[in-house]
Amino acid sequence: MTNMTAIDVGLRGRPAKALARLRDRLADDTLDPVLRRRRILRLEGALDAAPQRGMFFGAAAIYQAIQLCRTKVHPLNIEADWAAGLTLARLLAGWVFGGKSRNEIHGETIATAIDGAPADTRHELLAIATTLDRLVLGSQPFWNQNGKPLRYTAICHPPQSLLRHSLKVLYGGNERRLPEACYRSCGAEALELTLEGPFTLDGQFHEPDPQRPLRLSAPDHLDFVRL
Repeated sequence: MTNMTAIDVGLRGRPAKALARLRDRLADDTLDPVLRRRRILRLEGALDAAPQRGMFFGAAAIYQAIQLCRTKVHPLNIEADWAAGLTLARLLAGWVFGGKSRNEIHGETIATAIDGAPADTRHELLAIATTLDRLVLGSQPFWNQNGKPLRYTAICHPPQSLLRHSLKVLYGGNERRLPEACYRSCGAEALELTLEGPFTLDGQFHEPDPQRPLRLSAPDHLDFVRL
């Protein structure tokens, strides 16, 4: 229910009005100024599946938070962005004050190899990889990108001072002073991730193939219309 590609590229207002703007652009032959090019994730290693393509990969708490949002927040008929924000607020409050939401989100051991370097194994609260510039609520939870197409961010479990660092993680700019032992983010040409639990690619759920790591790259691109 949360279309992060539309959020990133810039779909404004109601779909009917956006469609009317597209019609006018096509009629006037002025489409080029509103095109936005984005790299596309290519994911290999999903169980019993050919290579998949998308824009956003999430594991551990990301998968668990989507499940939580679908079962407990979406039934309230809250708009998608607000539903994501409410889920995030609930999880942050759970980590600070304890309660059921802390038990609903747990970490996972993930081995991460970046651009062919040796794998680093940590117990992560979450891991995300994306080619988008912005995610839900306009957040940019990635830094140290060095111009590379994949944006990778991971937070250790248990997280250090999660509430105190949350705004900096989500909106802190490219230079962020965070405890590197817990919060890490970087750009990459390719990632290999070894994990045991399910993960999401653009809201679709998959299981990893236990015989090989997941491989993420971004060799291709698409042009999107910004309306």
